Amino acid sequence: MDHELLQLLDRRYQALALDTSKVVRAPVTPRAVQSLYTLFHGDLRGTLAALDEGAHGLLGYGKKPDASLTLADLQAFLQHRYEADALARLTATQAKALAFLAKHVKQGSQVRPPETRIEPSDHQPVVPKQLTLP
Repeated sequence: MDHELLQLLDRRYQALALDTSKVVRAPVTPRAVQSLYTLFHGDLRGTLAALDEGAHGLLGYGKKPDASLTLADLQAFLQHRYEADALARLTATQAKALAFLAKHVKQGSQVRPPETRIEPSDHQPVVPKQLTLP
């Protein structure tokens, strides 16, 4: 499907070109598209949403304004965006459990988070100071 996705995007870029006499430059590199598709486990909607969000959020911020965005460009932006979105929805207990899992997954260990007692105050979303996702 990776190849089909790249063909689909290429046809879309061609159809949206303002000047058909000029070569169309993809807004995102093929490697970045393939990596996101793999990251989203073949979920086309998730991949396209991430590409759209990244392209709009980074419009004009690449190495050169007309250069295709790379995976490195997208990773930093999307990690920050998804991390902020997740933290806005989590309770303090959930955020602690997620931080614990992220730390251990990044280290390569398979550990379950410690059991925590749910406090009444945990029902309000709380944003911890910092959480790094893998």
